[in-house]
Amino acid sequence: EFRRVLFRSRGTGTVDASVYELLAILDDWGRHCEWMPNCAGAKLLKRTSDWDRLEYHRTSAPFPVSDRDVVVHSVVTGSLEKKEVWARFDSTTAAGFGPTSGAMRMPRLRGFYRLQAIDDQHSRVTYQIDADPGGMLPDWLARLASRKLPIETIAGLRKQAARTRGRYQAFLAKYDPAHGGSIPAEVVK
Repeated sequence: EFRRVLFRSRGTGTVDASVYELLAILDDWGRHCEWMPNCAGAKLLKRTSDWDRLEYHRTSAPFPVSDRDVVVHSVVTGSLEKKEVWARFDSTTAAGFGPTSGAMRMPRLRGFYRLQAIDDQHSRVTYQIDADPGGMLPDWLARLASRKLPIETIAGLRKQAARTRGRYQAFLAKYDPAHGGSIPAEVVK
């Protein structure tokens, strides 16, 4: 049975990577489809600053459902005291970035990655989304997506952190205090 679906899902897990390594992975939009579940396309559309930008994401869907796409406004903030960073995203209707052929534009997608330092080499990741994927979806697909997406996303981050270890030295040198970097004042709240 097909019906209009709204869903919210959340997952938490640990990753063998620093908060800064995870931020580097999130910042590397050219490689998101290596680790994000069902990713059919991802790209940076506009960078207002290093921590404020517009991003595009396309999610593949099984037949007979259409792929979904969305443009999100993403902002990163953090707290040095709490040793945590929030990467929040919210769908937007930014001018010049309309729907693409073969995909249904999601009316709403908002969520966050909360990255909490456990120690210098381990982080707790919480991933949450609240979505209206648009259109009609089969019940089984909606249930599966809401249950599996957070688990698969965090598992993907784990694998990507292991696969890319050592590749983000320039990012770490710019932002990670342990590597001589500093966090911009706009990020620290």
